[in-house]
Amino acid sequence: MNKVVEWVGQTAEKIGDFAAKEIPPFVQEYLTWKFWENAIGVVGHFINLGFIIIATLAVIWGVKRFWKKHVEKPHEDWEIGSIILGIFGGLASLILTVVWIVNFPVNKVLDCVQIKIAPKVYLVEKAAEIYKENK
Repeated sequence: MNKVVEWVGQTAEKIGDFAAKEIPPFVQEYLTWKFWENAIGVVGHFINLGFIIIATLAVIWGVKRFWKKHVEKPHEDWEIGSIILGIFGGLASLILTVVWIVNFPVNKVLDCVQIKIAPKVYLVEKAAEIYKENK
C-alpha cells in the first residue's frame, strides 16, 4: 500500500511538471492558430473584394464602350449581346458587392483583436462555448 501511495505521489508530481511545462506552450499555440485562422479568413474576404472591384471596373469599361459606340453614334447597329452583357454584368457586380458587405466577417476581425488584447478572456469564452456545446 505504501508503494502505491508513493507511486501515485510521483505520478501526480510528474503530471504537474508536465502540465506546468506543456500547457502554456499549447495555449500559446492555440491562440496563435486562432489568430491566423481568423486573419486568413479576413484576408480572403478582401481578396474577394478585389475580384468584385475588377469585375465592376470591367463592367464600367464595357458600358462606357457601349455608350460611345451606340449612344453617341446612334445610327450604327445595336448589338443585343452588348446590352445583355452590360445589364447582367452590372447586376452581378451589384449583387456581389451587397453579398460581400453582408457577409463581412466582423466576428473574425473581433476574434483577432480579442486574441491580441485579451487572450485570457478569449480562452475563457471559448472554453465556455465548448462546454455549452458538449453539455
